[in-house]
Amino acid sequence: AALRLAEADGDSMAGWTRRSRAGYGWPDFVDVPLAEVTEAYQVEVLLDERLVRTATVMAPRFDYAAADRLADGGGSAVKVRVAQLSGSTGPGRGSSATLAGF
Repeated sequence: AALRLAEADGDSMAGWTRRSRAGYGWPDFVDVPLAEVTEAYQVEVLLDERLVRTATVMAPRFDYAAADRLADGGGSAVKVRVAQLSGSTGPGRGSSATLAGF
């Protein structure tokens, strides 16, 4: 939830807020129980709509360095898609955000 992208010195940083798989609300904006054995997310990076990188991360953050973007062929728009992983149901409904104009 609340996927955010930022750029600094050519590097792109993605951050998000995890969700609970136990049906908890978020009334006080404090983390709720994960209700999963492990916390994991599938991250996909697209450059100008080309899928160039897939990663699994264990925290709600992903950094994409300018050097990685260059190695992946470059592009003027960086799009990040994130889905929370579940041991019982696989990837959840994902979210995406784009930084354009590089």
